Amino acid sequence: MLSRAHQAYVFLADGGRVSGESRLRARSDFESSLNNTKQELDKAITWLLGTVLAMAATFSGKPSYFDAVRIMADAPIDIGIVTPEERRVAKEMFEAGLVSKRTALTWIGINDVEGELQQMQLEAAEGITATPNGQNGTRMNADLGDKSTLEGGNNGGQAHKQPAPTTG
Repeated sequence: MLSRAHQAYVFLADGGRVSGESRLRARSDFESSLNNTKQELDKAITWLLGTVLAMAATFSGKPSYFDAVRIMADAPIDIGIVTPEERRVAKEMFEAGLVSKRTALTWIGINDVEGELQQMQLEAAEGITATPNGQNGTRMNADLGDKSTLEGGNNGGQAHKQPAPTTG
């Protein structure tokens, strides 16, 4: 049944004797099937939003009010957890200049790429970085509000900033 729904990768994930290549092929098949559905979903969303705007314009007595508006839908596809290997490849391809930062972020599962890029710029401007602390692995060196860290316990919510460059 999973195979007919293009989800053979779910079955293969439980089997210990299946090669990684087989899993990748099955997952790719599932992703391809989602892309076909995605195109139809994007069309349906575009039509629905266009209809809502046309109705609103007509009901308000200005039927051509939204004529200049172009509606584009882009439903995200979630094929599951991004593996550490996929993350490593995305990072290496970005560092080698083979893909853009936006593409790499998309590949590792960031849904709001523009928001993430803005946050990265803000943190860089504030000097907030992620650096090894030498005790319990790599910690996120920023106050997360709940005083937690990504790994290795609690740093008391203290933000660690790069020292300001000195002139002189």
